[in-house]
Amino acid sequence: MKPSLLVSAAVLIASAACTERYNAVGEFLTLPAESLAYTDTIGFTLSNLDTIPGKSLYVAVVHSDDYPYSNLWLEVTYEDSLQSVCDTVAITMADPYGKWQGNAIGSTYQIEAKACQEISRPGDARVTVRHIMRADTLRGIVRLGVLAK
Repeated sequence: MKPSLLVSAAVLIASAACTERYNAVGEFLTLPAESLAYTDTIGFTLSNLDTIPGKSLYVAVVHSDDYPYSNLWLEVTYEDSLQSVCDTVAITMADPYGKWQGNAIGSTYQIEAKACQEISRPGDARVTVRHIMRADTLRGIVRLGVLAK
């Protein structure tokens, strides 16, 4: 093989490995006592959003089998230097037969849902999440997170 062909192949492989598929910014918080009260507002700060232009905001929930419902309603507020957006996010946690959705991680499950689109702005952004279910305290919620991807 010619050296230029080898260099071209190496550049092609390196560029394929650097696709935007895995370019994300996020933060997770572990909830005390694996529960989320109605009065709890969980806050996150996302930095370096300008490194991932045109991305969307996702909210991620890690739950155990102790979560008693098949869905979860959240209020997500996104604030940066130019805008403030509040949205209601409905996450289907289980199918009609009771099978948990999302990815299993040991004895827990992680599921994500899109909350906002086009959130990338220079600087940091503040995201707050709270549940808006009819129950006061939701048990079985292990971790809560936000991702910009």
